[in-house]
Amino acid sequence: SMEEGLEGFRDAMAKAGLEEGKDIQTTVQSAQGDIAILSGLVDGIAAGPADLVVAFSTPALQTVLRKVKAKPAVFGIVADPFVAGAGTDNANHLPGITGVYMLGPFGELSTLLKTHFPQWKRVGTLFCPAETNSVANEKAMRAALAAVGIELESVAAATPADLPDAASALARRPIDAIVQISDNQSTSGFPAIARAAVRSRKPLVALTSDALRQGAAVALALDYRDAGFATGQKALRVLQGQSPASLPFENFGKTTLLVSEDHARELGFTLPPALVAAAAKAASANAGANSATAPAPAREAR
Repeated sequence: SMEEGLEGFRDAMAKAGLEEGKDIQTTVQSAQGDIAILSGLVDGIAAGPADLVVAFSTPALQTVLRKVKAKPAVFGIVADPFVAGAGTDNANHLPGITGVYMLGPFGELSTLLKTHFPQWKRVGTLFCPAETNSVANEKAMRAALAAVGIELESVAAATPADLPDAASALARRPIDAIVQISDNQSTSGFPAIARAAVRSRKPLVALTSDALRQGAAVALALDYRDAGFATGQKALRVLQGQSPASLPFENFGKTTLLVSEDHARELGFTLPPALVAAAAKAASANAGANSATAPAPAREAR
């Protein structure tokens, strides 16, 4: 998801006529999920010559908020900037930062589950207690599912090393399906979740397009590339002289419905024909409008 967001960000720069290495110089640094490394990287960025700091992910945003005081900043690929301490609403935020966030589509997801899987009464997810965005997403999905009569069983995985065992433990619980929230840890470790679901023959639903390629049968995925493009557009306005304080935060909620009948068979269940038909119809309409389609065997609907 971070890579897709970065690609979208670079597309925004290119479409604005900025040539990398000539009109703009972008340095990308990644902590590879290590918070201690992240802290050191941001220290270096804060002391360096950059005119603008762009934070991708909630941990990166939180670290930038703590350490970057003398440079403007823009964030993207963040679930909820308000729980991260960036502001209280879109218009009222810290003056040195603006950006694009992506609240999880939990209401839409809950409606989808209730409509196409009415027999599901209890589903499970993994969350990372060390990630503010993960805790917030778990809470938001729990409330949305409860509103349609579905109970959420959650299991904590504190570190990437804990994820495989936590996934196995979750899959063994008396749940009808695994419905995985999106956070940094589960996104990078999704293959372990998929393996546990296959072993236990539990349906697997997710919120990223990568998850569908890695074993999920259904994904209601946020469009990270387009969100990265929107982040780039926000960054361009700051580079052109606008103050971040004058730019409201933007909630980017565009989703993509993806289904894989092959993965459903591996997980031991059959996708409802109505869900497959709806995805195929919408994907066909998007193709006619020159929209990108998902890789086989997935079907996509926006």
